[in-house]
Amino acid sequence: MPYALRLTGPLDVPALRAAPADLLERHESLRTVFAERDGVPHQVVLDRATVAIERPAGDPAAWTAEAAHRPFDLSRDLPLRTHLQTGPDGHLLLLVLHHIAADGWSVGPLLRDLSAAYAARHGGTAPAWTALPVQYAD
Repeated sequence: MPYALRLTGPLDVPALRAAPADLLERHESLRTVFAERDGVPHQVVLDRATVAIERPAGDPAAWTAEAAHRPFDLSRDLPLRTHLQTGPDGHLLLLVLHHIAADGWSVGPLLRDLSAAYAARHGGTAPAWTALPVQYAD
């Protein structure tokens, strides 16, 4: 599930790099892989995980299409990929989520949390999360 966000104005790239890590810390679904044991897949929620922000160049239509269609290997890949292209007139942030970790309803809360994490990091602090009442394995 690709989500492209056009960003305008000055961008705090270090804060934007930290925000997805905060999102992973808060949401177990985004740091879950599916290992196989005796031919049966099972969830493995990683204690710690990081997501790199890829920095594509070139035509946004081309790289967003490629990123959106690139398959996930759920035995090792986190179900979230991030891409950022910056420019003088604006920026493009692409989030690609695997449907195993998110659906149409959950994207709203994930994007709100990403925004809150970016705002906190831009202000020089970590986000002040309250514990989620339910996590992915629940």
